[in-house]
Order: sequence, then C-alpha cells, then structure tokens
Amino acid sequence: MGFRRVFAIGVVTVLILAAWAGVQARVDGDERGPAAPGQTETEPEAAAGGAGGVTGPSGYEYPGPKADFPTGPKRLAPELDGLRAALAEDIEYWVAEGTPRNRTAKAIALGALRDQRIARHLNSHAGTMRKVANRIGGRLGAAIRRNYKAGHALSVLSSPVKKVPDWKIYAAAPPHNLLRFYKEAEKRFGVKWYYLASVNLIESRMGRIKGPSSSGAQGPMQFMPATWDAYGGGGNINDPHDSIIAAGRYLHASGAPGDMRSALYSYNRSWAYVKAIQTYARAMKADPENFYVYYYWQVFVRTTKGDVQITGPGT
Repeated sequence: MGFRRVFAIGVVTVLILAAWAGVQARVDGDERGPAAPGQTETEPEAAAGGAGGVTGPSGYEYPGPKADFPTGPKRLAPELDGLRAALAEDIEYWVAEGTPRNRTAKAIALGALRDQRIARHLNSHAGTMRKVANRIGGRLGAAIRRNYKAGHALSVLSSPVKKVPDWKIYAAAPPHNLLRFYKEAEKRFGVKWYYLASVNLIESRMGRIKGPSSSGAQGPMQFMPATWDAYGGGGNINDPHDSIIAAGRYLHASGAPGDMRSALYSYNRSWAYVKAIQTYARAMKADPENFYVYYYWQVFVRTTKGDVQITGPGT
C-alpha cells in the first residue's frame, strides 16, 4: 500500500521484521497480550505429535514434523495424493466440530506442515513439480501448480539472510474467527474473502508475525501507521478483526472489487506480490479446503545455510 517497501513472507521468501514489544490483540472476544520479552506465544498445535505422528479421524497417521518424504515423482505423487485426501476428510470433520483446539487440529497442523514442506521442495524442483502435478491431475494437480506459481513469484522479493531475525511470534486467531472477519469485510466492501485471506497469509502467516517490518508496517495485515490513520477506522492495528476490515476498506478505496489487480498493487507495489496474492486466492476460491491447509502453513526463514522453521509443530 502507499508508502510501503515491498516485502512478503511466503513459501520461499522472508519478511524482515524488527523485534516486537506488542499491543494486545483480540481473539474471539478475549484480550490476549503477546508473549513476554524473549518468549514466544505458541498455539496448542505447535507441539503436535512431538517427534512422532498423530492419527486423524480419517485413520491416516500424519508423520512427525521432521519426518522425511520421498523426493522422486513416482513415490512423491501417491504420498501427496494420500496426504491431501486425508486432510480433506479430517478438515471436513473438524469444521463440523467448530474447529476446536483438539487432537484433530493437531493432526491437521502436522498434515499441513508436511504439505508445506513438500510444496517448498517442489518450488526448487520444477521438473519434479510438473511430473507430480501431471501424475495426480485434477484439483490437486492444479493446486500444486498454483503453489509453485505463487512461490516462484514471491521468491524475487527477498534474498537469504545470514541469521534468523529476533522475531516475536504470536498465535494465529482461530480459523473460524478469521473467516468471519474476511466475510464481514467482503459484505461491507465487496472484496472477496479469499483475497483478504491471501493477503493475511502472505503478509504475516495469518497473524503469526505482526511487525513492525523493516519499513515500519505493523499488524496482521501490515499497515504503515500513516495509512492506518486513514483507513483503520479508529481500531487497533494489531487486532485481526480491525486490520482485516481496514484491509477491505483500503482495497475498496483503491479500486476493488472492480479492478482487483490494481487494488492489490496499491497495497504492495510489486507485480510479483500481486501475482502471488491472486494465485493463492484462486486456490482458496477453487477449493475452500485450501484455506485450512494454508492456515496451518508455518513461518520459514530462508537463510544462507538453508531453511529454518520458526513456528508450528517441531519448533
């Protein structure tokens, strides 16, 4: 958005943030402050399975967070196909339950992390990605291609860092709350919920990192303070509800929903960013199950010595 430096976190990128002392954030009516300095606020799913796995309602045993997966297309395609089939069944069961923080959530968190790790692998191996997507076909094959497209777009926005920044980590608001906030903004401003979810995903991994960024942007939707003063509606920049509503307000003022591409470019002046937002949004529009998978995608930092996972199971 206006006055912003281009940045993103995503499948293969890094959001450079300063350490955050924090302001309280409302989650489902509760006022929860951030973790104390030097600590991390964790989600119940963060310890999912420990070193081992968790079995979901589908009967599928999700491997532990560090478990290896096959890398060749002949074995990886059925592995990923089976994983996503189990996730679809378990997500349906979990949503019917009301998305509580329970064993099913832990299973889905493990499954989504494995899906993300595979997506990150495929982002670096285009030939394998194409073969896996072709072998699987259908909606999942299309989702694999979309994840690759988005990850490739985001990869141009940053370079590996020498060490992991001293970030403050927060628990994401529950997914049913976020969906309610997105759809409230959609009703008020006409911006489809999946675009708002995509912005939330790329900007802060659904609020797991709130800023300020290297350019001074803050909150789950990463507003510059001056822009927040104009579009925040008097709300709390670190509150997921207030920031999502403000994002809808800003995008609407910038041309959405009629000219979504230009509105997104106004939000963050990078066509690569716009491409990534649109790609993830289309994946969630095509199959809302993808929202719950993306919800449990975690924050990874791309360093000069390799990827470092800093949120979620296994951290």
